[in-house]
Amino acid sequence: MTRVVVVGGGFAGLAAVARLSRARRRVEVVLLDRRQTCDFKPLLPDAIGRRVHPRHLRYPIEHHAGRHGCRFLCEEVVSVDTDAREVRTAVATHRYDYLLLAPGAAVAPLPSGGRAYPLHSAADAEQLIRATTASRHARFAVVGGGYTGVEIATQLAAWSRRAGRPRRVTIIESGDAPLRGLAPAFRSYAAANLARMGVELVTRARANRIERDGLVLDDGRRIDDALVVWSPGLSPTRFVGELAAARDPAGRIAVRPDLSFAPGAFAAGDAAGFEWRGRRLRPSFQFALSQGAHAAANVLRDVAGRNTRPFRPIDLGWVVPMANGRSCGRALGVDLFGPMPTALHYVMCVFRSYGLRNRWGVTGSILRAAVGTRLT
Repeated sequence: MTRVVVVGGGFAGLAAVARLSRARRRVEVVLLDRRQTCDFKPLLPDAIGRRVHPRHLRYPIEHHAGRHGCRFLCEEVVSVDTDAREVRTAVATHRYDYLLLAPGAAVAPLPSGGRAYPLHSAADAEQLIRATTASRHARFAVVGGGYTGVEIATQLAAWSRRAGRPRRVTIIESGDAPLRGLAPAFRSYAAANLARMGVELVTRARANRIERDGLVLDDGRRIDDALVVWSPGLSPTRFVGELAAARDPAGRIAVRPDLSFAPGAFAAGDAAGFEWRGRRLRPSFQFALSQGAHAAANVLRDVAGRNTRPFRPIDLGWVVPMANGRSCGRALGVDLFGPMPTALHYVMCVFRSYGLRNRWGVTGSILRAAVGTRLT
C-alpha cells in the first residue's frame, strides 16, 4: 500500500487528510504534528480581547485523523530527507512514498532581553490573557503593524476600556505605516480608526532589545512601563528552513504550479511559496485549505498514474477586523469598510471552525460581543 506522510495538523494538513481519506483503500496516511490540537488562529486576537474563549479555538487532531482513517502521531519533526524519502522526528524515522508538507510557520525570533508575548496558539492566548489581567503596566506595546498586530492592538484597547482599566496601546512598525502591503485607501481608513480607538503608532522603528518593563528601539527610543506583545510576522519552521529546496524571498519552499517541490513531495499552506500571475500568494487560511486539498488530490493522481494539475487559487477576499466593528477588507473584488467586513469575517470564521461544539461556542461569543459593541 502506498504510504503518504502528512506533516502538520493545521488548516492545510487537515484538509489534505480529509481529501486523502477518499482513497483509504489505496493509501496509508500518517499525520505528524508536535501539537495535540489544531488552533483556530484567525480568532486568537478575539480571545485576548475576551470576546471568544480559547477553548472554542481548539480542535483535537487525533479526532480528525480518526474520522478520516488516518494514523496520527504526536511527534516533532526535526528533518526531512527528500532523496531518502524519510521524515525524522525526535523519536523515530518515517519512510514515505509521498510527502505532503504543511507545518505552517513559526513566530519570528525575539530579540534579546526580557519577556514578550507571542500570539500563535490558543496556549499563547491563555498566557497573554493572564499577563494582561495581572499587568500593572501603563501601556501595551504591540511589535508589528501587520494584519494581526493591528487586530491585537484594537482588541487590547477595547478590552482595557471595557474592563475600566484604560491603558495606552502602541504599535511599533518598521515601515512608514501599518498594513504596508495594502492599498492607500485601506491604510488610511485603518490609521484613522486606530487613532479613533486611541492606539498610538511608532513607525520606521524596530525592537532592538526587550527589557523587564518595556523595550528599546533600534533608533535608541525607549517604550517604558509596557507589556510587550510580539507580532512582527512569521518565519519558516526550523526543519523547513534547513530543507534542501529552492526558496522564495520570504524563505518559503518555492513550489511548482502543482505544489510539488521534489519527486513525490508537495507543500501547502504557509510553508509553500506559490506564485500566481506574477505575484506571491499571501499567507491565508483560505489558501491553506484549498492548497492542502489540491496537493492531496495531486498525490492521488500520481498514485493512479495520472498527470497532476496546477493549483489555481480562488481569492474570496480578506478582512482586517478591528475590535470596534470598523473593519476594512475586500470581498469578491469589492472594497468594504465598516460593519460589513466585520460581519463577513465572523461568518467565515464560524463556517471554517472545526467541530460543532466550537462553532456553537464561537457563534454565541460573537453574538454577545455584537450586542455589546458600540461603534466609536
